[in-house]
Amino acid sequence: MSTIEKNSTFLLPVFDVSNRNEADLRKALENGSLDEKKEALKYIIAAMLNGNKLSNLLMSIIRFLVPQPDHELKKLLMLYWEVVDKKSADGKLLPEMILVCNNLRNDLIHPNEYVRGCTLRLMCKLKEPEILEPLVTSIQQCLEHRHSYVRRNAVLAIYAVYQSFPYLMPDAPEVVEQFLTGETDPSSRRSAFMMLYHCDQERATNWLVRNMEELPSMSDMVQVIALELVRRACRENPAEKSRFIPTVFALLSVRSDAVRFSAANTLARLSSASAAVRAAAETYCQLLQSQSDNNVKLVVLGRLHSLRKVNAGVLQDCIMDLLKVLSTPNMDVRTQALDLALDLVGPKSIEDVILFLRRELQRVSEDEATDSGSGSDTARYRRLLASSIRSCSLKFPEVSRQVVTLLLEASSSPDADFASDAVGFAKEMAIAYPELRAEVIAQACVALHAAATPAAVRNLLWLLGELAAAPDQVRDALEAILSQVRPLPLRRADDAAAAAAAGENGPAASAAPHAAAVAVRSVVLADGTYSTQAVEASVGSGAAGDGGASELDIGVRAMVLAGDHAVAVSLGAALCKLAIKAQDAHGDQRLITEALLGCVGALRACEATKATSDIVARLSQLLRLASDPSLAPLRAAFVECGSKAFEEFVARRRADDAEVHRKSAGEDADAASKAVPPDALLSARQLRRGGEDAADAGIDDDDADLARALTLADQARESDFASRLRRVTQLTGFADPVYAEAIVTIHSFDIVLDVLLVNQTGEVLQNVVVDVSAQGEMRLVERPQPLTLAIGEARRVTCSIKVSNTESGNIFGTIEYDSSSSGAVTGGRDKNSVALNEIQLDIADYIKPDRCSDTDFRKMWSDFEWENKVLVKTNLTNTKDYLDYVMKATNMACLTPLEQLEGDCPFLSANLYAKSVFGEDALLNVSVECEPSGYVCGNVRIRSKTQGIALNLGEKVSWKQDIGVSSE
Repeated sequence: MSTIEKNSTFLLPVFDVSNRNEADLRKALENGSLDEKKEALKYIIAAMLNGNKLSNLLMSIIRFLVPQPDHELKKLLMLYWEVVDKKSADGKLLPEMILVCNNLRNDLIHPNEYVRGCTLRLMCKLKEPEILEPLVTSIQQCLEHRHSYVRRNAVLAIYAVYQSFPYLMPDAPEVVEQFLTGETDPSSRRSAFMMLYHCDQERATNWLVRNMEELPSMSDMVQVIALELVRRACRENPAEKSRFIPTVFALLSVRSDAVRFSAANTLARLSSASAAVRAAAETYCQLLQSQSDNNVKLVVLGRLHSLRKVNAGVLQDCIMDLLKVLSTPNMDVRTQALDLALDLVGPKSIEDVILFLRRELQRVSEDEATDSGSGSDTARYRRLLASSIRSCSLKFPEVSRQVVTLLLEASSSPDADFASDAVGFAKEMAIAYPELRAEVIAQACVALHAAATPAAVRNLLWLLGELAAAPDQVRDALEAILSQVRPLPLRRADDAAAAAAAGENGPAASAAPHAAAVAVRSVVLADGTYSTQAVEASVGSGAAGDGGASELDIGVRAMVLAGDHAVAVSLGAALCKLAIKAQDAHGDQRLITEALLGCVGALRACEATKATSDIVARLSQLLRLASDPSLAPLRAAFVECGSKAFEEFVARRRADDAEVHRKSAGEDADAASKAVPPDALLSARQLRRGGEDAADAGIDDDDADLARALTLADQARESDFASRLRRVTQLTGFADPVYAEAIVTIHSFDIVLDVLLVNQTGEVLQNVVVDVSAQGEMRLVERPQPLTLAIGEARRVTCSIKVSNTESGNIFGTIEYDSSSSGAVTGGRDKNSVALNEIQLDIADYIKPDRCSDTDFRKMWSDFEWENKVLVKTNLTNTKDYLDYVMKATNMACLTPLEQLEGDCPFLSANLYAKSVFGEDALLNVSVECEPSGYVCGNVRIRSKTQGIALNLGEKVSWKQDIGVSSE
């Protein structure tokens, strides 16, 4: 970036400066009309911002434009005075600036307030004391102008001059204090008070103390700066806290939300007393309710998170007010609010929190009829509420009974993911708390009748089959499951009627279609609870009219007959396990027979719906285990191993959750312990060494934070030099007339090309233009302006490109210039061009590793339409090493737990996930195994919502296989 561009305080849009020369501009300035003079001056300003000096036009502008009274022209002249070079090459002020200074003095005493105000704003940007010195008196006189616009800008001009050159106005703080005492305009008072705050803090503090009682009635602009002054004054002199805290308390009740937010921040910093922290937290909660901007709510929630680290006990009283923010439809706000509430919940508030979450879940469930998609915000919010309820039960086991009831009631939701998660949490709690198993089984028997999705049915069948142990539990579980599949055998009603009509099973079967059968359905009572209802229906009554579907073909029966093989296998496994348990306990033989008949029906239904051989073999094995008592060891392993494996999974998951909670609690304890130990070191701000960090010393110092940020920025720039060298791309050859190379910098949505141009010819090149174009979803937003390159001169230009997504794209273009040697024959200058090498974009710059739940991963995997399948061909012999290479090549995070990938295994399957800076999701599945030759083989499947991510990640994986892996 050029020096002129760094010193400029304004930027212009793309402006064509390639079609006018200096002679034409001078002619327009001297002899043109008023509009032509304005256009010429605009052109000159744009050209100077792009590196063309045009210093020979300065005198023409002074002679022919300065005397003009037009206000628009005066404004353009002020922009010109801002960008023009005011000093010569030796650093001395140009003689022409004396005339400019006289013109500026005339504008400072101009009768029009607009001209005066604009001139005062120009004074804020001038950095030449030779120009400012004769204008100081005129600037001070503007403090007495009748118009507030002039007075406000006069204060800002004095502030800027005093900051840069204090010797020009040594009495500026005193003058501004006198002005502040008599001023009534809010914006002018704010500017004056800000000047005192930054330039003479003691004088500003004295003025604030004298007017402390009037501060709550002043404008919000003054109140915000007063709070900043209070923080700084109390930081330098802690004894002043008792004087200012009552005023800060008073500012918590003003009408301005910005002032209340700043006052709450100030109060939380000044005092750690419970009353002060509680008042600040209540103010934050009120702001959460009054503000409609989600960004503001996120900022306020961030403040509450910071306040919780050292004052969690005080904030527990505000947890119910905090939960009211859940009415906001934004998912980010809801997620942060629930995370904070779960951190603050305690034994006193857990009952109220569970009740609130239950009501919120019921309220959200009312929208299921219109918004039941798993990908909607309502569906994600339901799953978030279920996860929060689970977290509450982990922290407070005494509410587990209420939580289990609530989760099993959610199994009737039409949202498959939500219902599955809810029943999965209930399974986990039944394993974690054995005393709840009897109640969980009893409620699961009722919930099975209301389950509306196959995922919830499979989870409930697993729960009943694995956890029912006592004879009465086994009997109740069998009755609940069989009530969902009766009448037996398990086949369609129209098939049964046809078989009966044909006389396949004798006279008794012929009457079966007309016999009354009983189906158990779930109903919702007036109080909102679930109950069961027995309904009589004729088997043959509904055979016609609906393609063979009967009123009895509902629930589990309908799913199995419709061809849901997963439900059929779950049904067979649950019935066989319960039958084995009933046989061991010498239970009701009728239920055992019906269970085996139901399993046979599931097998026949799968065969009729073209199930795979694995499913048929699985059901056949289950039938053999349940019907052959001689396979006692296999029967015992079949009954016990499933629950034991799930117990290990639950124990591992709870240990991970406990570890995360322990780390969070440890960080909070570390933050709180800094003020607790009686023997802790005391750090005085005035006695700190220059190199000591205020944060390390435990001091809240805004200035130190700013200085530290600037220091880190400087260090980042120094360390970035090496990375900039690595990102240099050569655009032209060394033998080309113009050598060019670019440093490609990617800032999220923007690509910045810092192009170095070197004139390698023996002549001056004019109108040198870098014409850059982009292919794909990229748009050029800043085109370099034409410039002139002297012999051997090197210049830098900048190109900015906006990127809208991660679609693949290239950057290409040419360098065009005018050369006199090529036009020697014609006596003019001909256009020449040099082609630039293409710049390929790397998708790894836009992909960031991220995490998501298994449910979300499966949902996105089924929804995304773009898939890229890459065959694995490598010389690696270890599947885990290949997974590491894929993760490194694609910059994605592995969702599969690492403990599942440990050990020496010849095959591996893992899921990877990442998110782009544009919010696009990238899914990847690695399925590999070791060939008999020892090398890894298999495939990598990539899915995304857009084609670009899938193709680009596939290219990265292929390139890594061909180059990165094989070279190892």
